[in-house]
Amino acid sequence: MLWLSMLLYQILFSLNCFAEPSVNAKSAVLIEKESGRVLYAKDAETKRPMASTTKIITAMVALEEGNLKDVFTVSKKASQVGESSIWLEEGEKLTLEDLLYGVMLRSGNDAAYAVAEGIGGSAEAFVERMNRRVISLGALQTNLVNPHGLYEKDHYTTAKDLALITRHALSIPKFREIVSTKEKIIPYGDNRSYGRRLKTRNDFLSL
Repeated sequence: MLWLSMLLYQILFSLNCFAEPSVNAKSAVLIEKESGRVLYAKDAETKRPMASTTKIITAMVALEEGNLKDVFTVSKKASQVGESSIWLEEGEKLTLEDLLYGVMLRSGNDAAYAVAEGIGGSAEAFVERMNRRVISLGALQTNLVNPHGLYEKDHYTTAKDLALITRHALSIPKFREIVSTKEKIIPYGDNRSYGRRLKTRNDFLSL
């Protein structure tokens, strides 16, 4: 009964029974899952760099437009994307499904780039699809320049937009399955006898 909860919140707050939550983040927003109603907001419409939360959009678009069984070949560019990585090597062949586990469990920048190239033909073309998709969801204060979130000046979103996008992503069953996985073994694409062990970076799954 959302209306009753909100009424209770308003009454208690007006009586100073509890204070506004203390949030250290510069921007934050809390929305209700079913309706999308904003329950709490702090500077939620300021444009900010979005870092690896970009990968929520990468995975969402890939799941909507791709085939999980499609096999992609890792390019030299993908293998050389820096920072967070699942250590892809040029020439490896992996399924979209395996790459998406690399994207979402280990925040693999190389995996995100490989997904973008595999579906879009180029990372740039895939990013255009990402931008069109977030606009279609009503996220009008978001602009994407790459599929992994490494800093670029014109790559940004707002807390409100990101909540809107994530709410939609979580409506996709496979997305929910991937992000709720604690550990996954995916193969090396060069047919080694052992696989890559991916452990989630989401500490909430260990609570």
